[in-house]
Amino acid sequence: MRRMLAFLFWGIVAVVGIPVVGIVFYIALASFTGLKEPPTASNRGDVAGLSPSGLAPSGELARIFTFFSVYTDMQRDEKERELKGIVVQWRLPVYNVSSGPSSFYLVQTLSEDNLVGTFCYVKPRNDDERKFLTTLKTGDYFTCKGIIDSVSMRNIVIKPAIVVLR
Repeated sequence: MRRMLAFLFWGIVAVVGIPVVGIVFYIALASFTGLKEPPTASNRGDVAGLSPSGLAPSGELARIFTFFSVYTDMQRDEKERELKGIVVQWRLPVYNVSSGPSSFYLVQTLSEDNLVGTFCYVKPRNDDERKFLTTLKTGDYFTCKGIIDSVSMRNIVIKPAIVVLR
């Protein structure tokens, strides 16, 4: 009986504990993505004046970069090469907002509801945008327009980026 209880206990620890530790580790890594100065819009063209592609943050793109994806690292690397330099304008749910040097903000979005997660490096262009960014909460939606730079921890890195207010 005692052995069966021990087996049951460790089974529950494995089933519950391992995913929880994995999620905590993933969130901890996400917070250390490095808030360094992103390239400025003047270095890569004025983001506001660029036309966004029709690339959607959902569908296959979300399935490729989801945490428990069936896609391989090689397939994700190839997709990352295809995505670099594409201009996107996506409306996404917020996970977290951090401020960095030179008054830019890192807006991390949730990868849920068949949407890819992102790290949007946003530099507000005026006080309205700055106020909007500072009032965002987890689950709020915001529209990010910018250039796909890379992929980090299965999240699309968009920098430079601007917030689109509606």
